[in-house]
Amino acid sequence: MKNSYFIIIFLFFLVISTQISAQNHQLIDSLYLEAENTQEPIDKAVLYNDLSFEFAETHPMEAYILAKKALSIYIKQSDQAGIATSYNNIAGAFDYTAQFDSAMYYYQLALGIRMILNDKKGAANILNNMGASCHFRSDYSQALDYYIQSATLREEINDLKGMAQSMNNMGIVYRAMKDYQSAVNIYHQSIILKEKGGDWRGKALTLINLSNAYQNLNNLDSAEISIREAINIFDELKDSGYVASAYVNLGSILKSKKKYDEAKIILTSALLILQQLDLASELSDCEHIIGLLYAEQKNYTQALQHLYNAEKIAKRIQKNELLSTVYLSIANTLAENGQKDRAYDYQLAYHHIKDSLFTVENQEQLNQLQQQYQSQQRDRQIERLQSHARISELELNREQRRKNMYFLLSAIALCISMIVAYFLWQKNKSNQKIVKQAGIINQSLAEKEILLREIHHRVKNNLQIIAGLLELQDSSLNKSESKIVAEAQGRIKSMSIIHEMLYQTDNLSGISFSQYIERMIKGIEQGFSSSALSIQKIYPDEPVHFNIDTIIPLGLIINEIITNTYKHVFSKGYGNELRISLKPDPEYEWALIIEDNGPGMPSEQGIRPDSFGLKLMKMLARQLRGKISIQNNQGAAFIIYFREIKNSAI
Repeated sequence: MKNSYFIIIFLFFLVISTQISAQNHQLIDSLYLEAENTQEPIDKAVLYNDLSFEFAETHPMEAYILAKKALSIYIKQSDQAGIATSYNNIAGAFDYTAQFDSAMYYYQLALGIRMILNDKKGAANILNNMGASCHFRSDYSQALDYYIQSATLREEINDLKGMAQSMNNMGIVYRAMKDYQSAVNIYHQSIILKEKGGDWRGKALTLINLSNAYQNLNNLDSAEISIREAINIFDELKDSGYVASAYVNLGSILKSKKKYDEAKIILTSALLILQQLDLASELSDCEHIIGLLYAEQKNYTQALQHLYNAEKIAKRIQKNELLSTVYLSIANTLAENGQKDRAYDYQLAYHHIKDSLFTVENQEQLNQLQQQYQSQQRDRQIERLQSHARISELELNREQRRKNMYFLLSAIALCISMIVAYFLWQKNKSNQKIVKQAGIINQSLAEKEILLREIHHRVKNNLQIIAGLLELQDSSLNKSESKIVAEAQGRIKSMSIIHEMLYQTDNLSGISFSQYIERMIKGIEQGFSSSALSIQKIYPDEPVHFNIDTIIPLGLIINEIITNTYKHVFSKGYGNELRISLKPDPEYEWALIIEDNGPGMPSEQGIRPDSFGLKLMKMLARQLRGKISIQNNQGAAFIIYFREIKNSAI
């Protein structure tokens, strides 16, 4: 009887949620119609921004277009607050398409306006968005900094709900950084604020996060207490969906505590609720955990039955990441049950789906690049046709002028005044055309420069994506393979810095050597727990810039040397000084010297001749038409002789 009562309640909430979803679609449609029919510019802009916010996650390109329409109206109206809102929505659209640098650019514009307006609440919201953007691309230290700034502003205006949100986000970042104790501390502060503000649903959600952090610390008792408190709150709120999700979490904790019977009861209850609500993703998780529970009890028949159910649901909702995890669990369970052949098949399926996830992401990038290339080709073709049309027009004008002059000269005695007037008029017309053509040329140059910056911007984004993919792959590699992947990420980052500097600088013809070294060393230091106590840089008096064909191979050599210095010298406490010198060389044009005060190279040869690092540095030095010399002189000294590659097309 009690179970029937619960089922009726669950069906009621299911109907209500369906009606709410339909109402949301109707609301969006009505906003569209209202925006198109509204005559007042500001009202139209407000509706465009509302629609942009609604579409950001599901249709980011449409959200971008709507926000740009709103921005155009607000600029004409000189409405700074509206401009800031439009910039924030544009940034959000870029966030959902993984164009993080563009997103951060527009967030900064929006933040600047909010600070000028002294709108602390608006500024805090933007800082929170910036933190989320950095968090999504795994820049945890920067994300944490933005969340702290957001929380500080919200504290100044006594925004309890906003402060709790910022702290909750900080806790998520701490967990990602594996600083679980800090996550626990910040979650407790967030819960206190949510209690003061009466946000009981928010408190329950933070309790779930707190439970997860306690599980990370292997403090299962505290984890269980937190999740049970969350379940009590969701029960009072009659939120059956969250109750079921929390039950799955509690069942996982009880399984870890070896309380198998109690875990089965909880997970079975969750299973029933999730089936009634048709929450497929959570249902697959629940089946997965039940399967693992039976596997731990060596009941492989029941274990595989639930794991196969999890597999079936994950396939139906096309959750490939979830499906790959289930495949791995099935493979391990089959292997423990002695079914080696079937285990092997599922192991292959697991690797196949992992590879397909990698391939899909790569294909999306390739498609974007192909579309960009085709668009550029069409633009060039249009420019050529327009150029030919202008030349033909000028030729016709010249011929017409010749005929007119011949006719006027035949009657010069009678109408000299008319000839002078016509000449002055014709000259004025020609000057206007020249001015117009000059404007077209200047506009074309500006557009090409913007396009060039965008290309470097996209190349830098693609390099970041590649580095991120390598980081994802790293979790499945052994120690030696992981080391190779880390070295590859360092080399990719050295090239990414170059493209980032190119689209941020006003000078597209070259990279400042001193600024590049500063950014590279800063990036390398972040990857090591220890850093050089003294870094001395000796450069020529005049600033030195190198083109992209020179700075990329030179940057890879520098990255290889400085990374090895941190890894094998500073991190092990053998030295505390790094000296970088750049000076002209009469034979090779330039000489770059990198020295440390460590114990020097381990042998007379310096580095093993078959090492990949040495081969790479020598190959890159030859590419720069130079050479590399390695010496021991009160520490290791690397001298790179090189010439700048001329005629680089940037």
